[in-house]
Amino acid sequence: MKTIEFYDEIYPAKNIVCPRCDGDGTHTNPSIDGNGLTHSDIEEIMVGDGDEDFLDDYFGGRYDVACEECNGKRVILEVDEDMLTAEQTARYNEDLQDEQNSRMEREAERRAGC
Repeated sequence: MKTIEFYDEIYPAKNIVCPRCDGDGTHTNPSIDGNGLTHSDIEEIMVGDGDEDFLDDYFGGRYDVACEECNGKRVILEVDEDMLTAEQTARYNEDLQDEQNSRMEREAERRAGC
């Protein structure tokens, strides 16, 4: 049985398609596009810079790197909630709430300039 550690607890796990790369194993280097170009970014490149070569390279995968989430494996482990006992489900839900609270606190600190 596959397992995954989450908040110092070991839970049963299953493989899922990596949500970061959608199972491709690669994505564009975030330093190139900040995790995605908008339609207006593309228009600006085409009209402002006229750099069609950049777009050809961008969409052709020249700036791709191994996925930061799955390290190119195309799948990641996720807690298999269907396999949890009642006790594990309660602990897992508490852990998820703790994680969400921590994320919200970090975001509030970031907005406050910390």
